[in-house]
Amino acid sequence: MLECEGRVVRTAALSFDGEPWYDDIHDGEGMSNEDFLVIHRLAVSHVVRGKNLASVMIKQCEKCGVHSIKIDTHEDNIIMQKFVKKNGFKYCGTVILGDEGKRLAFENLL
Repeated sequence: MLECEGRVVRTAALSFDGEPWYDDIHDGEGMSNEDFLVIHRLAVSHVVRGKNLASVMIKQCEKCGVHSIKIDTHEDNIIMQKFVKKNGFKYCGTVILGDEGKRLAFENLL
């Protein structure tokens, strides 16, 4: 979380505990099984958009000592898909998040 003038301007939820839905990749190549970090709910306020702060967050996560970073997004979230590809993530296939449905899964091997 980062504050600017007393406002939260970027945030993400990080998980080092694994995610069971990444064990079953559909329509793709699969993902590595080494230690990984999962990024959830990456968000940047419109107040600071265009300053590359989300990419800075990804770069900070790359220093966490894991083999890879995994992230997923809804198939309609084109902006996020472009963002993760721009930041070195490769499309791996789809995952099913229980009641939340299908998501596109990406991984960045470090």
